[in-house]
Amino acid sequence: PELPALELAGECYYNMFNGCTSLIIAPQLPAMNLTEMCYGYMFIDCTSLIKAPDLLAPKVENGSYIGIFEGCTNLKYVKAMFTKTFNGNFDLFGWLSNASSSATIVMDKNATWYANSVPSGWIIIYV
Repeated sequence: PELPALELAGECYYNMFNGCTSLIIAPQLPAMNLTEMCYGYMFIDCTSLIKAPDLLAPKVENGSYIGIFEGCTNLKYVKAMFTKTFNGNFDLFGWLSNASSSATIVMDKNATWYANSVPSGWIIIYV
């Protein structure tokens, strides 16, 4: 489905596609101001997901991407253009846990959040 919302309530898409094993390409997420856990665990265990939606919001806070791609074992591409998080590991906690062991992530060259957040077998491209 299309998810055109530009303004989000807290936990509005939380757990939305949990276990949707037929989802291959995720819908775009155009909101730029994220709220508390708005995309939390949204695609958890979507084992056929190969392409994540582009994550274009400039900042992440209040756990907005917590567990978003956890268990997406076929994920091959993520574009994450936010430059910082405000609550450290909480904002991205488990966002790529048990995801594909090898994939590509495109990140803003000014990103300061990635230290422990990207799986070790992934290729990082800075733009």
